[in-house]
Amino acid sequence: MKGNDFKGKNYLVTGGGRGIGRSIALKLAEQGGNILINYRNDEESARKTLRECTSIGAGASIFKADLSTMEGITALAEYCSGTYGHLDGLVNNSGIYEGETLEEISYESWQKVMATNINPVLFLTRALAKQLKTSKGSSVVNISSVLGFVSDKYGFAYQSSKAAIIHLTRSLAKSLGPDVRVNSVSPGFIMTDMNRDGWGDSEFKSKVEKKTILKRWGKSEEIAEAACFLLSSSASYITGANIVVDGGISL
Repeated sequence: MKGNDFKGKNYLVTGGGRGIGRSIALKLAEQGGNILINYRNDEESARKTLRECTSIGAGASIFKADLSTMEGITALAEYCSGTYGHLDGLVNNSGIYEGETLEEISYESWQKVMATNINPVLFLTRALAKQLKTSKGSSVVNISSVLGFVSDKYGFAYQSSKAAIIHLTRSLAKSLGPDVRVNSVSPGFIMTDMNRDGWGDSEFKSKVEKKTILKRWGKSEEIAEAACFLLSSSASYITGANIVVDGGISL
């Protein structure tokens, strides 16, 4: 990535208060970007990330919106337009996980996960397309998962939503090109709050490490590096791609 890739440019990170979203927001802020952090419920974490961004001199703000609803998507898009006028990068990161088995999963749970994980990728990106197209070299990065192409017997809705993100990324790349590049990142097992039950369980943590070629869980900062690469001019000829950052567990 070039030194001035992000300086003075405007970025929206959904689910940017904690975990992978927080690390992406901080990485962009460190490089001089202006960051809009979207959150749904955890205002304390969002404000903490905001303080971290501003403490290093970045322009930053937060906005609460439930992106599983069209009202939330519209409100965020309007706030972004009114605050920045144009957008240089969008990171669709917000998401939830429900780990039900086939017998346990309910229609309501399926709908909730799909609405939260996949709907914003399509409808928020569409709502912000005009703002993105006004910026030269703008980019969208969607956060998927290795579970989008490696199956498991838990989390049917989560797996399906992440698979949909990978395919939707390709469709959006075709629809928004050549003005806007669209790519996705598929993390493996990362030590975030959402995965705390996993890496906090010594037996499960060890099981994942044994299956992973690099023999460890990933860090959210490592996903941020991949996301920011795709947002940068170093990835100027990459669109419709999915970068897997999983320590080799999907092999």
